Amino acid sequence: MSGEPRAEVGAALLGELRRARTVGIVRLGSIGDVVATLPFAELLRPLLPPQARLVWVAHPGPARLLEGVAALDEVIILPRATVWSAIPRWRRCLREAGIDAIVDLHGNSKSALVALLTGARVRVGYSRRDCRESLNLLGTNRKLPALASGNKTRRAMEIAELLGHPPLGSNAGHLFHR
Repeated sequence: MSGEPRAEVGAALLGELRRARTVGIVRLGSIGDVVATLPFAELLRPLLPPQARLVWVAHPGPARLLEGVAALDEVIILPRATVWSAIPRWRRCLREAGIDAIVDLHGNSKSALVALLTGARVRVGYSRRDCRESLNLLGTNRKLPALASGNKTRRAMEIAELLGHPPLGSNAGHLFHR
């Protein structure tokens, strides 16, 4: 996918997301980082079929905030723990959610592990250039093209546009009103 033009990559990724019964987003924490990437859920929802479920995987602190987001059907709470002690519990919880496709908005090794533990067939993640930790590349099997911004909110909006959402420009404040 990396050698294809951006529009073709976006269309292919959207096609895979639209075929999923349950689409997950992983951005575990902190609250500020989750708030910064929250526009992605609002922008992704209208691109998915009405019957598709949209879930967010997060740690307990940010999860409380996400529970009030209308675009989400469910928030999957993963307790904070050392990675090795958490694997059995996280795997059980994530497999029960039935996630078919997941988008990793975190880009680190822990979010890669979460993506793998879902058992999702489609695991979308950042390109090598945009990953925070190179181990993340092992947890995703569909790579986004290199993004223009390092800002979390702009990245979320750029990914949504790549998937086919109309460009928002610089004013995305309407995303936070019900």
